[in-house]
Amino acid sequence: MKKLSLFSLFIFVLALGCSDDSNSPNNNSKELMPLKIGNSWVYNYTYYDGFAEHSGKVTSTVISDEMYNGEKYYRIETLNHINNQKKISPIYSINKTDGLYMLYFEDNDELHTDFLKYPVSEGEIFQSNESSKLYVEKVDTLISTSAGKFNCIKYIKKIIFDGKEIDISIMYYCPGIGRIAGEYFLMSDETRNPVFLYKSELVSYNLK
Repeated sequence: MKKLSLFSLFIFVLALGCSDDSNSPNNNSKELMPLKIGNSWVYNYTYYDGFAEHSGKVTSTVISDEMYNGEKYYRIETLNHINNQKKISPIYSINKTDGLYMLYFEDNDELHTDFLKYPVSEGEIFQSNESSKLYVEKVDTLISTSAGKFNCIKYIKKIIFDGKEIDISIMYYCPGIGRIAGEYFLMSDETRNPVFLYKSELVSYNLK
């Protein structure tokens, strides 16, 4: 469960944006997420601690690249403006011809890979097994944030344990620009309804 929580947290903190609503999802772009050193994005991040909602801004910046198995991967630094703390993500990201790959090592140094398919079709299921399901609900979802209005691909990830859904991640991406917003829910043990945990929303971005 630790690796699932790490990935879910990472994809919401790693916030990216798109342009105005005159652009449909940029299906001509070869990259789902722009990983050039110096690219940066600012999120407004809201979470619920069980008693109240809290919010604050987080800046994510591509700071370095590193070769792994002959391919160039990129690392992200996050700055939490609430406590002015910086943290370098343990996750390495790369765009390939079939989508975005995110690699990280667990405590036992075992490599784990998460994947978002791109290009992708509406309704396409690109991962389905006994522990998770990943699919695209829509390819032209309009998202409004303080940075503007964006047409996005809406990805859904469901984590399954003992045959039951235990959490749901909703991710909005615009190809060529990256992630716009996201939401994360835990399923209630009693009602099996989703319970809000946290969300992220693009405030501003700067692409090199």
